[in-house]
Amino acid sequence: MKKQLTIMFVLISTTLLFAQKSKVNEGSFKNLKGITEFNLVFDYTDVQIPKYKSEEEFLKAGSKN
Repeated sequence: MKKQLTIMFVLISTTLLFAQKSKVNEGSFKNLKGITEFNLVFDYTDVQIPKYKSEEEFLKAGSKN
């Protein structure tokens, strides 16, 4: 029982440690100091959906299921 708990603790700990890693491609986290919130906007203007001619056709096909 103790061995199982130890193994579970190690697995959970490593999972949490790896989940919090982040990679900075450009700049530094220091540049974010003082920023408490930001607005993130996704632009899907030129999105292409394979096998469908338009977004409307894709949405209609998905609503049939």
